[in-house]
Amino acid sequence: MFASATAVLAGGSYCRAQVPGAASPSFEPGYVELDQGHQNLILFPIHGKDEVKIPLPETPALSANPHGVREYGGAGYAIYVLNSDPSAGMLKIEFDPPRISGIPGTFGFYSIWHLTVARPSERILVSGNAPGLRPGQCGIYEIDEAGGAPRQVLTGAFPECGGGGGPVSPEGKLVLGYAGGNVRVIDLATCATRVVRGLEGLTPGDVAWWHRVAWSPDGQWIAAAVKDRIVLIDARTLSR
Repeated sequence: MFASATAVLAGGSYCRAQVPGAASPSFEPGYVELDQGHQNLILFPIHGKDEVKIPLPETPALSANPHGVREYGGAGYAIYVLNSDPSAGMLKIEFDPPRISGIPGTFGFYSIWHLTVARPSERILVSGNAPGLRPGQCGIYEIDEAGGAPRQVLTGAFPECGGGGGPVSPEGKLVLGYAGGNVRVIDLATCATRVVRGLEGLTPGDVAWWHRVAWSPDGQWIAAAVKDRIVLIDARTLSR
């Protein structure tokens, strides 16, 4: 678990990927490889030693923005990436069969910092700056893949965004946000908040666009990069 959380913060991604030959999907660490114009998703099975390479369709979004926001669909058969032009929204790259499609509900965002595909509902939740808000507003929005307007979930003034600037938990119910000078776990249904102790010194930017806090893939742990160390916190009790 510690290795999983630290890899997320170090730039790796985790997906519920269907590895060829596996009986059922399982969490796998992975990253996107850009190799002489070819794009591959590299997965590292938790059980076994051999990495798995999945060819991806060619897309300028990955080439121009290799460190852009990425998230995997809950079923593990698609990856969501930020277009090289943020106002052009997110792309959905499916593996089987390989194909790329835009997500109309994300068009026109000024910036997108985090994206969560909630499990098992497959709701898409993003944090960032969205069209239609007053200047200086930001937060969490639910995306309509059919192209409807983003639904405000938790928003507020920049840079705290009402606590809605950080990553949403894997099941889509909680957010790691920054509000009132502290990192907090906020319930998106009730807006109840709990302060996460031991993360003093982190800023709204650390939580939002610098990605220095993260959920474990199962949502049971929180990891944070604080100065020169990784802090691992129980998401239920907020104890270390």
